[in-house]
Amino acid sequence: MKKTGRKKLKIDWKRVDKLLEAGCLGTEIAAYLGIHYQTLYDKVEEDFGILFTDYRELKRPKGEANIREVQYNKAIGGDTPMLIWLGKNRLNQTDSAQEVSVTPETMKSFKAIMNQLSVLQSESHLKKETSKRSKEQ
Repeated sequence: MKKTGRKKLKIDWKRVDKLLEAGCLGTEIAAYLGIHYQTLYDKVEEDFGILFTDYRELKRPKGEANIREVQYNKAIGGDTPMLIWLGKNRLNQTDSAQEVSVTPETMKSFKAIMNQLSVLQSESHLKKETSKRSKEQ
């Protein structure tokens, strides 16, 4: 008698692990394998006894660690842009030396100085106009 039903699905788990390490989503991996994403999720539960999200969280950090290691090695090896990027992202370094905050008192003083400057400019302008008119007469 001939067997009926679907052929047993075999998944290359080493390949799936590498794709998870690369940061691929379950839907992307399923598409890569040519299966429906729910089939992949069900197969993880069947083969490993855990949810896909838990399986993903076991594999993804290895890929992140590999990326960090390569970035670190490039920076230490003399890649200046990578060294700057790591400094900013890991050590919270910035391009500016410090940020300036303006208090209400500082704004009040600034406005007073600007008003005085405006008055002085007006007086200077008036003197020039008066002098110009006297010369014309």
